[in-house]
Amino acid sequence: LATMTNNGLIGADTGFVLANDIDLSGVSNWIPIGGRNLSVTTDFTFKANFDGNGYTIFNLKYDNAITGHQCIGLFGALSGATIKNVALDNVQIYSTKTYTGALVGFCRDESCIYNCFTSGNIMSTAQAGGLVGASNSKSKIKNVRFANFA
Repeated sequence: LATMTNNGLIGADTGFVLANDIDLSGVSNWIPIGGRNLSVTTDFTFKANFDGNGYTIFNLKYDNAITGHQCIGLFGALSGATIKNVALDNVQIYSTKTYTGALVGFCRDESCIYNCFTSGNIMSTAQAGGLVGASNSKSKIKNVRFANFA
């Protein structure tokens, strides 16, 4: 999903539904779904709908080694997207990028996040949050919780 989104292949009317828990412990450095490079015009934000269907994504890790992304999280940047019903457990992120959150780095253009949970550790030298690094005033974030962030 990250590769397809980051190459501009996922449209705004697309929907994804998680069918199982996912363990990312075998992925040493996560590449965010939906990239946004603030220094160039390339902007492949995630514009679709993602329903976690009540499942959990475990062990997401990011250690600042990925270049080209300025928005770090499971989803790097959203634009008019909806993310709902997903939990992230044991997130471990170290970032010097512009926006960092466990679920979403940057949320804009009337994006919606509902019924999500995150836990773990985020260390950042820029704008960061337990769930979302930053959002604009048109985005909606409801019924969410986060725990154990350093």
